[in-house]
Amino acid sequence: MRGVTGRATAVQDGEGGGPGSGPEPSAAADGDGSPRAGQAARPEVFTAGAVEGAFAAAPPRVLHLTGITPALSATARTAADRAVQLARRSGALVCLDVNFRSRLWTAEEAASVLSEWMPFVDILIASEDELPLCLPGGGGRSGGAQKTPGVEGTQETPGARGMQETPGAGGASARAGGASAGAGGASAGPGAAGGEALVADQAGRLLDGGVREVVVKLGAAGATVHTGDGTLHQPAPSVRAVDAVGAGDAFVAGYLSALLDGAGPAGRLERATTTGAFAVASPGDWEGAPTRAELGMLGSPPGTVVR
Repeated sequence: MRGVTGRATAVQDGEGGGPGSGPEPSAAADGDGSPRAGQAARPEVFTAGAVEGAFAAAPPRVLHLTGITPALSATARTAADRAVQLARRSGALVCLDVNFRSRLWTAEEAASVLSEWMPFVDILIASEDELPLCLPGGGGRSGGAQKTPGVEGTQETPGARGMQETPGAGGASARAGGASAGAGGASAGPGAAGGEALVADQAGRLLDGGVREVVVKLGAAGATVHTGDGTLHQPAPSVRAVDAVGAGDAFVAGYLSALLDGAGPAGRLERATTTGAFAVASPGDWEGAPTRAELGMLGSPPGTVVR
């Protein structure tokens, strides 16, 4: 738990306090379930009592959770449950990044917890193959996402039909040695988990269940947000991929910081794909996080000076 500020209480697995934020120790894990370098994996300090004390001191505007937190231990799971309950009681907005890690828990275990959280979640952020884990009734129990060890993305389903990009959206890829890497740190490409119609149906079911925004990370193809008002797609900036670790956290940081700045869904997606692209283009987890002054640099010509 990152603590309480005047803006947000964020319970998360990696760095991502928004543009310009610095690193903090947290219970973060790489794709193989091991702690990331430089981060303290101490889930025992995240207890229900600590959560209650934080909310009593200053109820936050936003509670951010990831699926890694409840997978760390029974204590962490109880604390996360309590945080979700208190957030609803206090009127705080709840954001959940599914961030499934098969080496921390099974798809069945994840579905049993995450699907029960959905009535409390306002913003759900997931890759396409993570959405079933959140469906009412634990729709992901027959399978679920498989994270590649040490990589922020997910494995493609062999033979799966690709989602069609939004006409005219573009969908730039981030390339390194011919391999595609996503600025959102999620799926390997549009529709890797089963097609546009399936994703839209799953998002619709989640919206019907009370989620206000379903944000689907599409890796190199950008991201799409589903709301009661419709669907909006944002292509990813084209960058040379250096290191995909931390891209998903950076994406969420950009989305939530834009939300706290009062931006609408389009502005949130634009900043999220931008901060994700910065992470992909830089070595390390949080080291490439941009300041606010640097957010526009990806589209600037070489040699541009930021003053």
